[in-house]
Formats: sequence, C-alpha cells, structure tokens
Amino acid sequence: MPNGNGCLVWTGQRDRDGYGTFWLRRRGRRAHRVQYFHHHGSIPEGKIVHHLCCNRACVRIDHLQLSDAGETAPNRVKTHCSQGHPFDRVYGGARYCSVCQAAKRKRLRAKWKEAADAFTGC
Repeated sequence: MPNGNGCLVWTGQRDRDGYGTFWLRRRGRRAHRVQYFHHHGSIPEGKIVHHLCCNRACVRIDHLQLSDAGETAPNRVKTHCSQGHPFDRVYGGARYCSVCQAAKRKRLRAKWKEAADAFTGC
C-alpha cells in the first residue's frame, strides 16, 4: 500500500522490529529481502538489504539497496552507553557497559527473589 513517502508498505504480518514477514518454504522470511532477491538475485555474504527510506515495512524495490552491515549501523560508532559509561564488554558480537549490566543483573535478581518469595508464601 503506497504512502506519502512513495513507500510500498507491507500490510501483512510484521516482526518485533517492524519488518514485514511471511512464511515461505517452511521458514519465516523478511519481505524486503525476498523482494530484493526476486528482482536482483542472491544477496552476497556479509551484505544486508538497506531501506533508503528508513521505513522497515517498505518493500518498494527502488527504496532497497545492498550495503555492508557496518555502513548503516549508527550504533557502531558509539563508544559509550546511554549513561555515559564506556563499552568495555563484548558478548556475541554486541558491546556492553559492565556498570549498567551489573545494575541490570542486580535488579533482575531482586525481582526474581521477590517472585520466588511470593510463590512460596502460598
């Protein structure tokens, strides 16, 4: 469905990140990637299909282009978390701040303990 930006917006199901999705050959697929593949062929290893319009639900072929993953990720240039602590841990390719991770861990443990205490109180 076209919108004011000229996007062709996917009207079917979307994933939690806002990309159009559907099932094809027993696998969940992202609509914009299938659209790109249909018009241009295979997507090379290490490349992503980038939305020039910044609309994740758009499947208009002239709004899609191939690019390197690092080119379109503004978070790659960040060196500090939102609280101002430096990223000093890497896990699974993602960078973390150990100070904020420790605070999160502490909050979760308190929450789990509270839930466990409420459960055993029955």
